Parts: sequence; structure tokens; C-alpha cells
Amino acid sequence: MLSRSLKGAGYQTRLLELTAVQKWNEVCGEGISRVSEAYKVEDSKLFVRVESAPWRNELLYLKPRLISELNRSIGKEVVKDIVFTQA
Repeated sequence: MLSRSLKGAGYQTRLLELTAVQKWNEVCGEGISRVSEAYKVEDSKLFVRVESAPWRNELLYLKPRLISELNRSIGKEVVKDIVFTQA
């Protein structure tokens, strides 16, 4: 009953989006997590701050794998794209 109420109110979607933000460091690993920070999901896009342009370019190359691993970790397709912004 409660899960149906949460689902209807859109809370389940929001909870999955927050889970994607929280799982960023776990999925991308220690090296990438030191130079990046996931901060929101909007319209199925995960927004990630990156400390430098070279790291941004590296993450663009890794984007398909990161999206796949993130969604696998969550158990549902929550993230369809990642937007990397330079901090």
C-alpha cells in the first residue's frame, strides 16, 4: 500500500535518482571520485562536476560504460545520459 502511494506521488522515481547520485563514487571508483562529484539527476541525466578539462574528456570517453554500470548497480534504468561540467 505504501509503495503504491509513493510510486503514484513520484517519490519512487526521485528516490532512484538520489540513489544514482549516491552510487556515483562506488561505480566510478576511487580515482575518478577524487576528481568528480555527482550532484543531481534531471530528465534522466546525471550531472557531474569534474575538476579539469582533461578529466572531463576522459569521462566523456567512459560515459557509456559508466551509465551501464550505474544502472546495473541501481537495478533499473534511471540514468540515460551523463552531463559533465567543469568545476
